[in-house]
Amino acid sequence: MSAYDYSSRPSTAGGGGVYTPSNAAPRDDHLEKIQAVQKQADEVADIARQNVNQALSNIEKLEVMEEKSAQLEMHAKDFHKNAVRLRRKFCIQNYKLAFLLFLILAIIGVILYFVIDRASK
Repeated sequence: MSAYDYSSRPSTAGGGGVYTPSNAAPRDDHLEKIQAVQKQADEVADIARQNVNQALSNIEKLEVMEEKSAQLEMHAKDFHKNAVRLRRKFCIQNYKLAFLLFLILAIIGVILYFVIDRASK
């Protein structure tokens, strides 16, 4: 006979086999166990719901980070292009200044040569 077999319930003094709350303990235990399992299932469902919400939140944050990363990469490429262009510009400017300085020194040298050559004659 199982603890939940209600066909052979103990009889009470005045009831003669009538189901009363005093002999309903096995059914109450069964209900308590069902309620405890239901409570645990609800807790697990809440935790699962929280985990899903957290995962969705993480996905949204990851998407934002990917967008920012793409923008940063684009800005880095632009910066690199501008840096190369600026370096070339200053390099050409340096070459121009060096050529101009060489030309000025050459002109001064030619002038000095003719001035010294005429002075010696």
